[in-house]
Amino acid sequence: MPGKTDTNLRAGALAEGVGREILRRFSAVATVPREEDVGVDAMCTLLRRDGRALFAEDSFGVQFKSASVREIRYEGHEARWLRKLDVPFLMGSVDLAASTLQLYSTENAHARYVHPRAEFDLVLCLDAPGRQPIANRCGLYDLGWEHAGPAGAARCWLGTPLLRCSFTEAASPGFAEHAYERLKPWLEFSAESRRLRSYGVHREVSLDGSAQPKAMSYYTASQEGDLNKLLNAVDPLLWRLAGMLGHVFNEGPLLKELRGVRRFMESRGLTPIGLWEDPPEGQSEAKPDGDGPPGKQGRVLVSWMGAPTTPNAETPEEE
Repeated sequence: MPGKTDTNLRAGALAEGVGREILRRFSAVATVPREEDVGVDAMCTLLRRDGRALFAEDSFGVQFKSASVREIRYEGHEARWLRKLDVPFLMGSVDLAASTLQLYSTENAHARYVHPRAEFDLVLCLDAPGRQPIANRCGLYDLGWEHAGPAGAARCWLGTPLLRCSFTEAASPGFAEHAYERLKPWLEFSAESRRLRSYGVHREVSLDGSAQPKAMSYYTASQEGDLNKLLNAVDPLLWRLAGMLGHVFNEGPLLKELRGVRRFMESRGLTPIGLWEDPPEGQSEAKPDGDGPPGKQGRVLVSWMGAPTTPNAETPEEE
């Protein structure tokens, strides 16, 4: 608008600016232009410092909200979009007056979408629910969930912030290393959870903001069409496991059981990769490499998938 602007829009833009500048202290930040903003305000990459070098590691998305906003609602397609995000997603709460940023994990927002056809609106809450923690065999924790009511929206507490800092603190020596140590395990946990969800396994994490995230419970739900999809998804892992059992650890009985899984897959019309059998002579073998124990630095496995092994090719070392 010529000659004027909206105070709320300007305050929101200033808050995003404060949040981005704090993030830049420990991550590379790519700002999403407002006209391209579909729910992620910045895409960031965590930086690890080593001397003068900064190494790019885990990427994550951030949405900024003013500190006065304590609940963020996702309806219909918005909730489906949130649950299908492929990168860790953090909520950044910015207090413009104090120039502070609090980062929250949204990991538990996925935990109740266990059933593949689960559909309900979702409200992410930054303030803790006013009820007692739940006790289980893993200890005291609070899932922070209130199930969908008549309005069809479930409320999910995001837990304590992973990181709290002011603009001044972010400029202090050692802050970047501190932020890296706080966020790194959570970003790795979130990425692993995303892989598990692709197999239909959901887990909830402790909400106390611990340095090391802890899975407190696991959930899964299955429907008739899931079996072939799951078998295809785990087939590469089973093939690798079969190779290690047969060539590195010499676990013949276990390998025999895995071959039974292969036959079951074939009976369902699937085609497992690899042969899961001893390959033809000269095409794959376990080679001694030093004096270490099997499965560590002492054995190297060349896997075979039906194609001849390239002569003199480097063989990957099992860790």
